[in-house]
Amino acid sequence: MDMDIVDQYYLPVGEGLDKNIVVGGPIYSANGSEEEIGKIIDYIPETGFARLKLYMDVSAHELIRAGIPVEHIVFKNEA
Repeated sequence: MDMDIVDQYYLPVGEGLDKNIVVGGPIYSANGSEEEIGKIIDYIPETGFARLKLYMDVSAHELIRAGIPVEHIVFKNEA
């Protein structure tokens, strides 16, 4: 799975938030660099899940190591 590049992933951010405020919000690197690596492109208030789009290639292994379940990962389509 180390070679699988991730395009997007889903993350619970909390139920009932204002979608207009959540969507477009930045996603920062987990390595402490405060580098912006993506943004929130969708949010479902009823479930509390946000869909995150990454600006750079990230391996699924990195996300899984950071605690993102594999079923929440959308792999990059290279077809």
